[in-house]
Amino acid sequence: MYQTVNQLNERHSCINFVLDPQICHPDPLSSILDDRSVEGHIEKLFDLETIGIKEDDPASNSDQIQIEEFSNSIEKVDGQYQVSLPWDKDKLALVNDGFAVSRAVVERVIKNLDSKGKLADYHDVFQQQLRDGIIEEIPLHSSDESERVYIPHRAVIREDPNVTTKIRPVLNCSLKVGKNPSLNEAAFPGVDLMNDLLGILIKVRCDNYLVMSDVKKAFLQIKLASVKDRNKFCILWKVDGRLVVYRYKTIVFGFVSSPFILNYLVKHHVKNYPQDLCSQFLSETIYVDNLFMTGNSPEQVLILYKQAYERMLEAGFDLGSWSSNCEELVLQCQRDGRAADHGTSHEKLLGYHYLPRKDKLTVVVDHNLNPLCCLPKVKLLL
Repeated sequence: MYQTVNQLNERHSCINFVLDPQICHPDPLSSILDDRSVEGHIEKLFDLETIGIKEDDPASNSDQIQIEEFSNSIEKVDGQYQVSLPWDKDKLALVNDGFAVSRAVVERVIKNLDSKGKLADYHDVFQQQLRDGIIEEIPLHSSDESERVYIPHRAVIREDPNVTTKIRPVLNCSLKVGKNPSLNEAAFPGVDLMNDLLGILIKVRCDNYLVMSDVKKAFLQIKLASVKDRNKFCILWKVDGRLVVYRYKTIVFGFVSSPFILNYLVKHHVKNYPQDLCSQFLSETIYVDNLFMTGNSPEQVLILYKQAYERMLEAGFDLGSWSSNCEELVLQCQRDGRAADHGTSHEKLLGYHYLPRKDKLTVVVDHNLNPLCCLPKVKLLL
């Protein structure tokens, strides 16, 4: 999906690539999936399993070993899960430190955001992450400097009223320098634990009431246990003209293993509770960081709401932006300060628009989309 950076001395084109990577297809699921995930789902449509031919074991022996090692690393500390990342250690040793590219990119990011009047907003995001313990400032030079990987980052700005996070940093973990592997190529992406998209769409239309929520900053709630892992997620920023280094203490947006880790942890956490209806929903109808539950009475969905919120909170995951076509539940969410509050009559539901008051699911058509610019595979989807 992204172009490859071949040489460090091609600095100008490299920086333009990092700041403005060219997307090769329309992005109808941008509200729930990153670019890499959209590409992966398009490819999946052409897999043999779509016509009913499946492998007996979805994970190879090497995958199973990686998954077992990852599972054994999971710990719960102070109410949050922390993990060790699954790496291909041979490839990891070849990943370029990325300092030169990151330093050049940060100058362009600052200039670009300043011209849009968004620099202060982006800076505030990092200050809030410092206060929340998501990142930490470390010395520019230290004894573990050789272990660091500096990742270029850029601001993703969303004006959609349904989006709760208007501006956020996304790290380009797919950046390649020369022939060296990227950080994403050195990571174990995991197996596909994502719940079936079509299955969820069918399930949410089966009962009288639909309940929707999302996990606030889901990836950023999962801590990295080791300093060695944290050192792979360093970024550069400027504070009062001074170059500073921030290091992420959590998994991040843009890292290939993050979706697998989030899904695995949720399923792992749910095993601690009775395997009741709430646990079933938490296991089977979470898609990325969006939760969907259904019920046939106000009493039932109110119980599900309370159980789901409390169980996820015990894992450090805060469920917010609750919405429903059940008026009793909406009123309860408003009293609790957890109701969706974005001023629109619709909610986003896996690429569709859901109208809670009418209990209708609608298709959104982009009349400005030119199908002639799409790739062949995408044309087949239109």
